[in-house]
Amino acid sequence: MRAQLFGKGLVFACLVASAGSAFAAGVPDTRLKNDTRLDDGFHSMYSHQFATAERIFADYQRCFPEDPFGYASQSAAVMFGELNRLHLLESAFEEGEDERSVTKSVGEPDPQVRQRIFDLASRTEQLSQPRLKRDPKDETALYSMMLVKGLEADYNAIVEHHYWSSLRLGSQGESWARSLLRADPEAYDAYLFIGIPEYVFGTLPAPLRWLASLAGYRGRRNTGIEDLERTTQHGHYLKSYAKIVLVLIYLREHDRPKAAKLMDELHAEYPDNPTFAMQAARLHAAVR
Repeated sequence: MRAQLFGKGLVFACLVASAGSAFAAGVPDTRLKNDTRLDDGFHSMYSHQFATAERIFADYQRCFPEDPFGYASQSAAVMFGELNRLHLLESAFEEGEDERSVTKSVGEPDPQVRQRIFDLASRTEQLSQPRLKRDPKDETALYSMMLVKGLEADYNAIVEHHYWSSLRLGSQGESWARSLLRADPEAYDAYLFIGIPEYVFGTLPAPLRWLASLAGYRGRRNTGIEDLERTTQHGHYLKSYAKIVLVLIYLREHDRPKAAKLMDELHAEYPDNPTFAMQAARLHAAVR
């Protein structure tokens, strides 16, 4: 129903946007859009309706072709779809309490899907960089850059197990996130990509943490968790993303009650997502 309503309103919305851009004389709106169409796309993505999410984001791109956030959002939908196809999130939830485990996929990563993720990220950067030259505080461009660097880091770590590349990309995502917070202190989604590297660096074994510090990487696990909790409490598009990450962290920290609470929230908001339903039941059985 959400997608149908989106489709019916798309043409009218594009006409309104086109009229508005004519009056704006080609100057892009630097504020991040709080758009119900984007909400629909992210809701579909978290509901495991990946084709619907991709269609919504593609339609958004046609409506706002110069907005990098549409391409960044579609990159997220493609990546989450690949994680689902490979059962990687499901595997991560089930192995979450074993710190020595490496999340294993069911099947092989699709190189064409990988190419799509990184092509969309590249298009995001192409659109974002000129905007940032005009205005270094352009919230849309900053958010979009933060998102694609964070996604690239996650893909490198979860799918390809290229952990040092992931740390490098995650550090870039963190830098964009901090720039976004300087432009808008209430951009709570940014704390997701600050909290992840903060936690990861803070939990590295001492020798690796020392090597990481030589490259300028530092982190504290508790600070990382606090940052992620900010996004789960006050975030917008990435609020549920942060909840997924925190469930995995709570499992690693052997805090099943907190993991179960967040999974209940995800299941309640996205009842069509079978992974959330299954993991909510599993965690409830474990905490009894």
